[in-house]
Amino acid sequence: MMLASEYVDRAAQAGVTLDGAPLCCHATTRRGTACQRVPLPGSQYCPSHKHLEEGLEPIAA
Repeated sequence: MMLASEYVDRAAQAGVTLDGAPLCCHATTRRGTACQRVPLPGSQYCPSHKHLEEGLEPIAA
């Protein structure tokens, strides 16, 4: 499990998904299409949409 966790962490830091595709921002544009920009390191959003992450707070389990 440790090896798998390291692999996932390295892929995220490299800016690619587990299958090698580049990461995309999780936001949508004003037209309703998916944003195609690369997210900031350690974030789900690109520089234009980074303000959307500020409202997210982790859910306590």
